[in-house]
Amino acid sequence: MKALTSTRISIRWPPADAYEDADVTVLTSRSGYYVDVRAFNESSGRRGELESVAAGRKEFLPGGKARWTQFLSSAPPLPGNAEESTSVPHPDDPAHVLETGHMRHPDTGLDAPFEEVWKDVEADEGVRVLVLEREDGQGWVVVVGDKWVGVEQGQGWATAEADWDSESWVVTRTTGDAKGMGGVVPLPGEQLRVGDVRQVGAARWVVREI
Repeated sequence: MKALTSTRISIRWPPADAYEDADVTVLTSRSGYYVDVRAFNESSGRRGELESVAAGRKEFLPGGKARWTQFLSSAPPLPGNAEESTSVPHPDDPAHVLETGHMRHPDTGLDAPFEEVWKDVEADEGVRVLVLEREDGQGWVVVVGDKWVGVEQGQGWATAEADWDSESWVVTRTTGDAKGMGGVVPLPGEQLRVGDVRQVGAARWVVREI
């Protein structure tokens, strides 16, 4: 599969209308590792607060279906620790993707059907993709080209997002104590191999994909 940078356009919990109260970014590697960060936007009245975060692995199934297995999640997982969804080109706008399935409703905590509209940008074949896992399993970072997104669980949840500006990584958004994640992401020219370890303070990060 191609690595993806995904931005959510809207969410709908039928029969209610679609809306968007969060800035949602998901980076997915070529082998399906992903980090999903959802922070409330200004329209919610809770700008900057985390709605939810997750990291895991996406498996593609026949018929446009996908299974999402979570390694970390701020929301209690559904039974089986996996969610399934179906994605198709949006019938009204083929430039966007319509994803449908079931997940935990943030207000009720119950399993509910959803519809999400996404803008997906596929990475070209030569674009660098990198996945790092904190050795204790409590942190994940996915790099796709000139963007990375990371999440850590400690005393609370910490997230960070950054863009490459031709000379350095520029952090564009953080929540919680995200200081350790910036140091783990290498400069574009640095050579790494799967299994390499990067030390950031007391934390050790293992390269899982490159």
